Amino acid sequence: MGGAIALTPEEEITQPAFEVEVIDTAGAGDCFHAAFVHGYLQGWDCKHSLVYASAAAAICIARPGTRVGFPTHQQIVDFLVSQGYTDFLPA
Repeated sequence: MGGAIALTPEEEITQPAFEVEVIDTAGAGDCFHAAFVHGYLQGWDCKHSLVYASAAAAICIARPGTRVGFPTHQQIVDFLVSQGYTDFLPA
């Protein structure tokens, strides 16, 4: 259970947590924030950045360690596709 919420002047966006086996939560918050900022800097809207960041954190907690648990962009994309998010990135 859990997830993330983002508030914008226009809306409240919720993103449920992805269900993964939790191995190590160390670094998950840093991973989430870095991925969210990455999306923001790419010009993605808040919803897409939130989905991307949530996926990154899910991958991170399913691995042992901190920095070695941080996923690459391609690993996040592959994870999202495996979860049915085939169009999560803006065109």
